[in-house]
Amino acid sequence: MSPTGMSALHKQLLPGALLFLVVLGTFWPAVHNDFVGYDDPVYVTGNGHVQQGLSWKTVKWAFTTSEGGNWHPLTWISHMIDCQLFGVSPSEHHFASIVIHALNAVLVFVALFNLTGELWRSYVVAAFFGLHPLRVESVAWIAERKDVLSTFFFLITLLAYARYISRKSQGREKSVWPYRLCLVFFALGLLSKPMLVTLPFVLLLLDYWPLRRFEEAQKLKSGGQTSKIEPPSAEASQSKLEFPVAVNLLIEKLSFFLIASIVGIITFAVQRKGGAMTLVIPFYARVENALISYCRYIAKTFYPVKLAVFYPYEFNWPIIAIVLAAILLAAITVAAFLWRRQCGYLFTGWLWFVGTLIPVIGLVQVGEQAMADRYTYIPSIGLFLALVWGAHDLMRRWRFHDRFCGAFAAALAVVCIVKTRDQIGLWKNNETLFTHAAGVTQKNYIAHNNLGVTFERAGHLEEAASEFRQALADKPDYAQAHKNMGVVFERKGDFTNAVQEYRTAISLNPNLADAYNALGAFFSAHDRLDEAIKEFQEALVLKPDYPEAHFNLGVAYGRKGQVDAVIREYLAVIEVQPNRADVHNNLGVALDSQGRTDEAIQEYVQAIELEPSYARARFNLGVALSRKGAIAPAIEQYQEALKLKPDYAEARTNLNILLKMGETH
Repeated sequence: MSPTGMSALHKQLLPGALLFLVVLGTFWPAVHNDFVGYDDPVYVTGNGHVQQGLSWKTVKWAFTTSEGGNWHPLTWISHMIDCQLFGVSPSEHHFASIVIHALNAVLVFVALFNLTGELWRSYVVAAFFGLHPLRVESVAWIAERKDVLSTFFFLITLLAYARYISRKSQGREKSVWPYRLCLVFFALGLLSKPMLVTLPFVLLLLDYWPLRRFEEAQKLKSGGQTSKIEPPSAEASQSKLEFPVAVNLLIEKLSFFLIASIVGIITFAVQRKGGAMTLVIPFYARVENALISYCRYIAKTFYPVKLAVFYPYEFNWPIIAIVLAAILLAAITVAAFLWRRQCGYLFTGWLWFVGTLIPVIGLVQVGEQAMADRYTYIPSIGLFLALVWGAHDLMRRWRFHDRFCGAFAAALAVVCIVKTRDQIGLWKNNETLFTHAAGVTQKNYIAHNNLGVTFERAGHLEEAASEFRQALADKPDYAQAHKNMGVVFERKGDFTNAVQEYRTAISLNPNLADAYNALGAFFSAHDRLDEAIKEFQEALVLKPDYPEAHFNLGVAYGRKGQVDAVIREYLAVIEVQPNRADVHNNLGVALDSQGRTDEAIQEYVQAIELEPSYARARFNLGVALSRKGAIAPAIEQYQEALKLKPDYAEARTNLNILLKMGETH
């Protein structure tokens, strides 16, 4: 019988609560980590839409944007909720991801228990899932909220599916709503991360084991009686699978496949539009990488060392390594098929692992990585399921096997906790993360480039240049590193090489909006305004809501005296980043120059509300107020400006003029 009712709930409650607290405590150090400069700016720190929080406008953006090269509106909305509640504070964003992950660990336990009826084996699988070091990338990287959020809905779908199967045995009418809930939760998961397109196949695997629906269907067809879900048993005989049985179960999943197909088509289009599929890698190389990556994922599950935020693509794997990888994978797959009747858990667990990795194994290349630890988040559940049930079967004839297995599992969990907490520490900030990645991988141009950005922003230009040179030595056609090297040259006053690097970046990647903006900023700083405007416009063609390009274009138009264009560009910035005090101030100056003093005053006030220490905005407000005849408020603003900036000569001059006017009157 499947575990139902209050007794089953009581069995799950205390172990589930303990698991939640252990996982939460293990990942708690992540709340002290900072944002990192790799993808976090895309998702939070540099995303004005997300930082605005929830509104109809931002929700519409979430469903229509191709930002980040993915379509996952619910993930965007989750980040918006964090910003609405906490602002741009890394601790709270980390905390939200940790809580969702801890809930996921509990849901793995509850879902497997409801599907199999086995309490402690389900618990051990959930513990290994929740505590394994491979989970760190998905949990400690704020940009990977999509992993934990989509898996939450994946697991809720499995729970609803278990309920659906249980209700189905009681009559068709009672199973309608659980089935609909499965579809709803599945759709929500896809809206969080499209990798869940494989979930219908997971349901079919669960139909085989542990639900034994193929066998149940055969019994019904032969006139036998069946009722609720039976927990798996190694001794249970299985009828030969017949084609009509599989067809019926496939038809049952048609709605799932339809939803997955729709989201898959949307995602493919968005990824192409977002430039995530521009890397051209020969198909044979992708197949080789897929074979090797499957084996590397298995190896890192057993021996999680040298984990890195980015694994560069390798094109020269020895042929013997590729052949051995293919043989190993084929051997396990054949064994899983041949032993499917005696070891259904091996069949389901192994194909779960292999199948759920297919969307990200690189056969369709999305991004530049050869593999990624985060991709194991859902697949690892299948692998742990096969391993835990297999270990139990191997040792169950031993005397005291329960105690031995329990002690061994507890010891492994402790090892996982220690290793996981060490791995979390590597995500402390950019420098620790990418220094480690560069040290444990070869030719990691992404790591060196991000280290260079960290050093450049800290003003360590020589160290930054060294890292960018290493990135370009590893990948000479890496456009982003050329652009960043241009920034270093410009800051060092080597303008010829700066322009050359910017132009090289653009020639290598004509879709790199950052490079056009950087080149435009250089031209603007050197009074080559027409050239600057052209570059900013090119950046905005590629990225229409690029706030820095709009701002820079507004400044350039202002220096050419084109006030209407200035206002248009600053309004475009405010549309994306409404909380930028400098933009509101500059917009006020432009409006003031057109005699629109009341509107200008509103902008100055908005700038001061956003940044009370903004002396220039207070000065401008004082000028506008004095022009309107509001002498006392103008004096107050000049005085506040001087408190903030005692050497502010213009403010002191204007203040003295107004004070003398007051004495005269």
